[in-house]
Amino acid sequence: MHWAELIKRVFLEDVLQCPCGGRRRVLSMVMNRDSIEVILRHQELPWEKPVRAPPRRFQGEMGY
Repeated sequence: MHWAELIKRVFLEDVLQCPCGGRRRVLSMVMNRDSIEVILRHQELPWEKPVRAPPRRFQGEMGY
């Protein structure tokens, strides 16, 4: 399945539907980390990974 069809199937959201009534199309996918950083910085968007919270302590025992 196409990625957009999977998103629509799971989240009931058509990501390729444009508010104007037309259809969006993917022109390219950026996979290079350095290029992604340049694009996000240019758009003044966060480009660094968010700090992850530490894992929680084990809160109980599993009764097997």
